[in-house]
Amino acid sequence: DKLSEILGIPVQSTVASKNLGVRDLFDLAKKMISGRMPLRQKKIRCQKDVEEVIVEMEKIVNLKLPISSPYPPRFLAIKLLEDDDYYRDLVTGKNGVYISQKIGDFQNKLVALRGKPQDSVLVLERHAIAMDIYKQVVTLGPPQRDWRGKIDDIVMHKVFGYFILLGVLIGFFYVVFQVGAVIETFLLNGFSYVEALLPQYFVPEGFVYHFVKSIIWGISGGVAIVLPYLVPFLIGLTLLEDIGYLPRVAYLMDTFMHRIGLHGTSIVPAVLGYGCNVPAVMATRILPSRRDKIIAGVISSMVPCSARSIVILGLVAFYLGPLWAFGIYVLNALVIAVSPGMVLEIPPYRLPAFKVIRKKTWFRIKEFITVAWPILIVGSVILGLLEYFHLDHLINQGFAPFTSLLQLPAVVGTTLIFGVLRKELALIMLTQAIGTNNVIDVMSTTQILTFTIFVTFYIPCVATMAVLARELSRKWTLIIIGFTLALATVFAWLVSFFGTI
Repeated sequence: DKLSEILGIPVQSTVASKNLGVRDLFDLAKKMISGRMPLRQKKIRCQKDVEEVIVEMEKIVNLKLPISSPYPPRFLAIKLLEDDDYYRDLVTGKNGVYISQKIGDFQNKLVALRGKPQDSVLVLERHAIAMDIYKQVVTLGPPQRDWRGKIDDIVMHKVFGYFILLGVLIGFFYVVFQVGAVIETFLLNGFSYVEALLPQYFVPEGFVYHFVKSIIWGISGGVAIVLPYLVPFLIGLTLLEDIGYLPRVAYLMDTFMHRIGLHGTSIVPAVLGYGCNVPAVMATRILPSRRDKIIAGVISSMVPCSARSIVILGLVAFYLGPLWAFGIYVLNALVIAVSPGMVLEIPPYRLPAFKVIRKKTWFRIKEFITVAWPILIVGSVILGLLEYFHLDHLINQGFAPFTSLLQLPAVVGTTLIFGVLRKELALIMLTQAIGTNNVIDVMSTTQILTFTIFVTFYIPCVATMAVLARELSRKWTLIIIGFTLALATVFAWLVSFFGTI
């Protein structure tokens, strides 16, 4: 009741994990929307100096805002001071130059007042207000130290915490690799046996033979190369997430985020990126300023998603060893670390529920089975037809200057195109292009490492590019494409150069 009185809105207590109060919350929201429960207008003010800037901005908004706007002027004033591009575009309109100049003037005032970026000033104000309200409505009993607190003292220690993080990541990827490698070897032997039977039923090198062989390659790629790594990777990621360790990783990485001028919460999109870059880029909308969104968007698009991890594990870990694969993740993290503060919520440790793990893992795998696998099979057939009609040579010749620069086999050219659709396609198409699942027979260890480094960093997949264009802009999407492509080329060339030496 006290919280409701301070905020001027109804407050419904819930325990979401036990489904208590959730229905009441939605009923309450429906009443608010329908107008059956009038909203008591109440302003929660910032400290005097910041409040004065907000009020001045609010006057400008009142003066220039269209009468039909559904947004309260104070809300718009705060969003404009945060430099939220959506509301900036909404308000500027015909008065673009005038309002843009005023926004810039007031933002500079906030910076001058506190010596921090304007969005950080407002974030800190919110935090201070929240803490003040918290003190008014919460009564704390004597502090209790249970086993969770003692574990956190170790896990989030400013020194030992990073060693534990390193150990957890090495152990995680090592287990994923070991499980995946055993399953992959077994399944590939089975598909090799099926492929060996084809000459008994079809004329070798004939059209039907190529067509059927391509379909088998596409199916085997998903079953024998992708899923053996994808399934344990996603199960492990879900376990770390549900236990509560991933938020602690975000806490430990907060220091690095500050060093590159980002809020600690910017690590949230990055952590999501290890599952898939698409929701990672979408998660940048939680960040308060456009600058943060752009930087976090670049970071999120470079994080090795599960598709890139399949290439890393299926090539580097399989042929060079798991420590080499882990080295790529370390390199990626270092690149991101050298490429602004919010409060990170650290949930309690929980015992993961098998039902939840099963559902979340299936939800993430389903996207590969229903979307990526059909593309993989179609792509395999297309590549097979290109080989049959000898058109793949034309594509490879077009890529020849690039592949020769990186000292890669010429046949790799076509695989990079498919990698733009889905990163794991680069690996599947590679095995098909070189004509064997045993890549080490055709490519040297240096070439395998060069190819994997390039695929890890180069152009985001089509889905990620579409989300980047929607969340940021087409201009920034093109910049990110150019930046990641240049970065991938430089790193791959360095690996090739030093590897040759």
